[in-house]
Amino acid sequence: MKKSLVSGFLVSVSLLGNLAQAAENYDERLLRGSLQHDQICRGCHEDDMYTQRHLSRNPYFDLRGQTKLWLDVVKVKWTDAEIDDVVYFLKQTYYSESKNTR
Repeated sequence: MKKSLVSGFLVSVSLLGNLAQAAENYDERLLRGSLQHDQICRGCHEDDMYTQRHLSRNPYFDLRGQTKLWLDVVKVKWTDAEIDDVVYFLKQTYYSESKNTR
């Protein structure tokens, strides 16, 4: 009986540690940007649309400007904060330094 209590306690401690790690890695802005992007942009833009090569080919590429341009095309109104969240999501997901292999 004592063994099962100890092992149950250890499992609980392990799960709490995992939850704490998940909470630490949670990025609300990334989530908001992802949701906005998926709601409006995902219908036309799949993952292969966003490549590091595209960004590196054009030193004048402006992700925020492109986002605003396409919002005008599809006639969607986002606040500056919503645009910033989507740009943040795109940069973190597709254009960060760690994504150079794309």
